[in-house]
Amino acid sequence: THDLWPEYCRAIGHDMPDDRGMRFSQTALAIDAAIAGQGVALASRFLVERDLRAGRLIQISEVALEEPVEFFLLARRNRKRTPHVDLVISWVLADVSASEIR
Repeated sequence: THDLWPEYCRAIGHDMPDDRGMRFSQTALAIDAAIAGQGVALASRFLVERDLRAGRLIQISEVALEEPVEFFLLARRNRKRTPHVDLVISWVLADVSASEIR
């Protein structure tokens, strides 16, 4: 669902092609299509690291975009959480608060 292809094309010194080909609403679907030989996917390294090591995917360019890293902490709404879940939430939020101070 990202729209990073124009930025990537600029980074490698090319114009964005008019025909964008297949588009997927989920990165996992684009990765699966690339593994199946259907084309090229633009994905975060952490999502494809295992497939790269296993040889299911190859990195076709050394150019990588440096995007801000965003993580989202998600939990079910209107459902009692276990003490373990609350502990993880507290730990993450404390770590975020501490890093904002640095």
